[in-house]
Amino acid sequence: MNCSYVKYYEFVAIFYADFQPNPDFLRNTVPHFKDNEDLGLVQARWSFVYKDENLLTQLQLVNLAFHFEVEQQVNGIFLNYFGFNGTAGVWRIKALEDSGGWLERTTVEDMDIAIRAHLHGWKMIFLNDVECQCELPESYEAYRKQQHRWHSGPMQLFRLCLPDIIKSKISIWKKANIIFLFFLLRKLILPFYSFTLFCIILPMTMFVPEAMLLAWVVCYIPATMPFLNILPSPKRLQNHSPF
Repeated sequence: MNCSYVKYYEFVAIFYADFQPNPDFLRNTVPHFKDNEDLGLVQARWSFVYKDENLLTQLQLVNLAFHFEVEQQVNGIFLNYFGFNGTAGVWRIKALEDSGGWLERTTVEDMDIAIRAHLHGWKMIFLNDVECQCELPESYEAYRKQQHRWHSGPMQLFRLCLPDIIKSKISIWKKANIIFLFFLLRKLILPFYSFTLFCIILPMTMFVPEAMLLAWVVCYIPATMPFLNILPSPKRLQNHSPF
């Protein structure tokens, strides 16, 4: 981005090394910027090669399907905002510059720039029908490192950008969405609760057959959390085909 020729261009497409964009990727994304000067980002959906390689990749598919089908679409449709996935997206260079550019203060610099762009008034579009293929971690060690980066980074970012969110000029509702739904619910409470329930509490009941688990612990709370993600856009309750 520091090269001299960048000043002659208006957009930049970003991909991780393992992503395989289709030949028509730019034709399906760049036209959305036309006559939409407030649009800063167009994000495509991920699809996966080797998704049936083993049980780990199949479980990741289910988790990421929820992320794109619900989280990204709800925020994109309802708030014109979502966490940039770091790849398979086209940015307006002016939006990057206006938001302060890329910062290496956390391991989730993609999410960082998306939040700062949103606070500066830039809008975002998520395209569920435009796919870009990539690879899923096939080993537990690779998956563990990926998840550690994905979950520790947002908490670092939340601590750094909370004052900017509070002082920003966006609506109270959008501030509440970022603070409580985007950060606290999805990045802290839900992962912690899921780990505690499925990796500690439920396995321990195998050794204590007499233990009784309350229905609200194993049913109502897990069902309520995904519902909160869907709540802003009831149309997302409709069924969608898997990847």
